[in-house]
Amino acid sequence: MGKIIPKDIEVVVGSYGGVGTTFFLDFIAQFKKTNHPQDEDKIKHLGMPPVSFNKNVRFVYIYGDPMEAATSLFGRGMHNYQSKKLQRDQEAVNEPIPLDLSLEDYAKAGVDQFQFRRHFYNWYQDYLIHPTLFIRYEKIWEHKEEIFKFLDLPISELENFPKKKERRSKLADLPEPVLSGLDTMYGDFVKELDEIGECVLRGEEYTGKRSHALCSRNVRIAIRREIGEAINERFPSIYRKIRDARAALK
Repeated sequence: MGKIIPKDIEVVVGSYGGVGTTFFLDFIAQFKKTNHPQDEDKIKHLGMPPVSFNKNVRFVYIYGDPMEAATSLFGRGMHNYQSKKLQRDQEAVNEPIPLDLSLEDYAKAGVDQFQFRRHFYNWYQDYLIHPTLFIRYEKIWEHKEEIFKFLDLPISELENFPKKKERRSKLADLPEPVLSGLDTMYGDFVKELDEIGECVLRGEEYTGKRSHALCSRNVRIAIRREIGEAINERFPSIYRKIRDARAALK
């Protein structure tokens, strides 16, 4: 679901996970007010971009090979936690990935329980209402200057940007059945990302504007969420009745 964020946030960085979002946020947060690098504000992996009424806000969405992202999340034991995040607030929810499920069994099942593709297109297209730079993780270092200019970061800090680290888990190290299963699951999405490119600015027409958000589907969803959370906080029994009634109508 959508979320309305504080107006003082200048830069929002989002992703579907497993693509180095935290290190990027840690660096940007030295110069700009950002969403929380450790996701304590629950913005970094929202299923759709949040709504801001700061007309100068800038968004960055980091993406990468979904096969590598899934491998990274399983390798760090984050698969259960991350799948819960990415399914949060969805109306149609798959079961989160079990904590004890192995990457081998996940690849064999062939079901994208992270829902990477849906997450990406929610930000890239379906709910886009803010200027957003879409950058492929592996190519961040080749586009540092573009990122700095887009976010209005001091160029003098360009050389202090963190050095690229090699991934601990690599696709080439995976057994063939696992690689084949992941390719079956994510192969088409990998091709779509390759066609999109490695650094793409979208929503530029929204620069300096706020009025466009007022009539967007995204902001309507965000407002409903804010109202729902307020009701739940003050009148939890009423909120549960409303939630159950909505579920019964589906």
